[in-house]
Amino acid sequence: MEVLLISVIYPFPIDDGGRSGLFNMVEYLRHIHNITLICPDSQDKELPKIWPNVKISTFIPEKSVPASFSLKGLVKDIIKTKRTKTKEQCFEDAMVINNTDLSSYY
Repeated sequence: MEVLLISVIYPFPIDDGGRSGLFNMVEYLRHIHNITLICPDSQDKELPKIWPNVKISTFIPEKSVPASFSLKGLVKDIIKTKRTKTKEQCFEDAMVINNTDLSSYY
């Protein structure tokens, strides 16, 4: 199976929990799936040697994205749908786990 992973961190060197989790997940999945990892640019040259079967694409994060930018707001503006939210949807929207740095950045 083709798997695309998009991350806000570069998974190497493993020096904190987020990198460790991403590294170990890709390490496990790369043996049974075709993995493409998109992550921020890094000066590290070791990871492609460790994972020769993982396609690693990097990007340089832009620093000029306004803090008020919301991907969810952009999608709502494009679709222009107005609907009432259920209590469950309001609760899910308020959950911290659903709000990632990646979604608020882009």
